[in-house]
Amino acid sequence: MKILDFVFDFGKPSFNGTGGLCRVRTYVAKDSKPVTFLTELDKNDGQSVTNAVEFIIDKLILDRGFNEHVFIEHYERNNDILFHDTFDMVFIENKKPKWNQLSKIEVENLIGKDDFTDLKNDRSSKNERILEQADSIRFKRNPWIDSPYQKSNSFIQRKLSIEKQMKSKNDLIKLIESKCIEQDLLAFLKQDLSFFGEVYSNPEDEYIVFSEFPIENGSKDKNGSIDFVVFTGRSRMDVILIEIKGANFNLFNQNGYCQPHADISKASQQIRDRLHAVYYENMPSFKKQCHIFRDEAENGKSTFKNYLVGAEGKLLVDPNKEIKIRTVIIGGRTQDDQKESLERHKFERSQTIPITLESWDTWIRKLKREN
Repeated sequence: MKILDFVFDFGKPSFNGTGGLCRVRTYVAKDSKPVTFLTELDKNDGQSVTNAVEFIIDKLILDRGFNEHVFIEHYERNNDILFHDTFDMVFIENKKPKWNQLSKIEVENLIGKDDFTDLKNDRSSKNERILEQADSIRFKRNPWIDSPYQKSNSFIQRKLSIEKQMKSKNDLIKLIESKCIEQDLLAFLKQDLSFFGEVYSNPEDEYIVFSEFPIENGSKDKNGSIDFVVFTGRSRMDVILIEIKGANFNLFNQNGYCQPHADISKASQQIRDRLHAVYYENMPSFKKQCHIFRDEAENGKSTFKNYLVGAEGKLLVDPNKEIKIRTVIIGGRTQDDQKESLERHKFERSQTIPITLESWDTWIRKLKREN
């Protein structure tokens, strides 16, 4: 028979103290001895039952008179098909806990079949009374506990400023559907570099985007540049080089051979030309220059005419670590998504310098803005 069932508050969590929540259920065993289950809760705002078990037991004995109870540490493993809960009998010796794992059969023999069925079927995560008790305690401790993480004022200011300048996703779609040429897309995207930060930043809002990024070494053109470059990442900086082409052709030729359009092949060659010296001759110099550009942009001293720093401001990257270079080509239109997906992967795998290939149709799906 179950005689107690409540959420136990064993103290407000603190940096150097013990505290948290657990569910306490007491059944009368076959020998009339009370058996108390200490169940970990998803809504626990402090230490786990395992880490605080001696404190919980001591507090239950002192505050609630649980002197002669058998204590069992209990973790619910929610699964609609299988029952994988774990049970450990807890003994306190010299103020230190010791655990003795119990099988489900041993627990059932201890409290009886009916009570074990009650314990098994009464999931804490689905018991509204228990959830309400836990929330009541948590909200008294901290009324903002379930609120989103509060960003800094400077982050919010930068985010609002970026959003104010954002171009419409629908306008970009209309431009693509008009079968516009490369120059029209370049002009549009240069007005809102957040398109690229939105797609490629990881973590979110931690990015710097440049247009017309110079990579002269390795280029047949002394004034060689990449259309757009994104700096993002943590610790090791990701450098994402993006070449775009128009929306006035199909990504793959529809002639039975399914070869990439000539403009895509041209973009691929441009990237190889730009990066040949970076990879094989001058990676340390390129890395150093990227971090110089990053530092200048973060401090508002960039010589680039067109760049955008994400809402987080400075990137948490280490200039002493290697950079990771990624390359992307965006261009053309998709005709057969499933078939072309395989062809894109074939194209990507065939490149010595890894290149991600996107049509405008596949790339537009990665945008997070609603319209």
